[in-house]
This record gives sequence, C-alpha cells and structure tokens, in this order.
Amino acid sequence: TQGLVEFKSVSASYQSESGEVSPALERVSALFAPGQRVLITGRTGSGKSTMMLVMLNLIKYEGEILIDHKDIAKIPLKKLRSKITMIPQDALHIPGSTLQNLLPLENGKERSDLISDDLIQRVLQDVTLWDHIEAKGGLEVSFQDMHFSAGQKQLLSIARAILHQIEFKTNIILMDEVTSNLDNDAREAVLSTMNIAFRGCTRIE
Repeated sequence: TQGLVEFKSVSASYQSESGEVSPALERVSALFAPGQRVLITGRTGSGKSTMMLVMLNLIKYEGEILIDHKDIAKIPLKKLRSKITMIPQDALHIPGSTLQNLLPLENGKERSDLISDDLIQRVLQDVTLWDHIEAKGGLEVSFQDMHFSAGQKQLLSIARAILHQIEFKTNIILMDEVTSNLDNDAREAVLSTMNIAFRGCTRIE
C-alpha cells in the first residue's frame, strides 16, 4: 500500500435503540495524499471517529472509500484491518498477559520474526512504559495486574500501534485523540516518538 485515501460522497449514520437515526457523515468527499498528515477538527459528534470507523469497514456507509485506488468494500475485512494501523481514544484490552495485549493479532500463532523481544522493549521504553512494566514483573504478567492508569493505557495502545506498523508495514495510521489522557511532558515525548515511527505514513488524526 502507498497510503492514498479517497472518500467519494460518503455518508454514515447511527441508529439508537428507539430507532432514531442520527447522521454522522453526510456526503463527505476528501483526498488524502500518501505521506500526508491530516488533522480533522470539529466539536464532539461531528464525525471524526466515524470517518476512521468507516475506513476500517466497521460500520455501514454509503458512497465509496478507496485506498490506493481500491474500493475497500471489495477488500476482505481481515486484510483491510491488517493494512491500516488504528489508535483509538479508548482502546479495547483483552483478558491475558500484557504481551498478548501488545500483539493481539499474534494470539494463537507464531510471532513474526520482525517483532523481537529487544524491539518490544525498545518501543516500550520509547513510550516511557518499560520501567512500570518491568517493576510489575514483566510482559507475561496479566494486563489487569499492571494497574495501568488511563494515560498508561493510551501509551500501551501507541506502543501496540508502532509494533503493528512495523510488522504489517502499514502506510495508513488512524489516530483518534490518542494523547487526551497524557500530561504535557508525556504528550510531547510520545508525539516525537510517533513522528519518527510513522514517518512517511499517511496520518489521519
């Protein structure tokens, strides 16, 4: 993938339990060039998160979304989601070890040769999490027993994304308010880390 993303008159909506339909996107057209960093601004509920969800084909939409000139509706979901790195604002975590939460796509299969123990440690050091994890007993300790703060959970999500990008060589990074729970010092440090890790990628934030 090169990282070219195009929206062609894309609309999406949500339906409440009562059946009320609320539009989230209305006929959005946009072109994101390979390697471009795009900041999407707007008030809460303006459709920023929805744009990212439709790119992963996680919610129904109308119109066309093209990645490198290919309609994502024709790309198998597993392949599509392995080619885009997503960092959500509120990351999901699975029962299991901290390592399993770092490499969720590896569970049940052999780890890629690209992802060494040294690399994992270095990435965790880059996002300032390694000391906490080491003090709690290491990567095989359960996620729950790490007692991560909200900010540390965001840092773990960023580390997971960096490893995902390395393993799958993704060129599209979706970032949904990924530093909202970090203080200024941590935010500056992790932004610098992401600028290096995702250099050359199309970043939609």
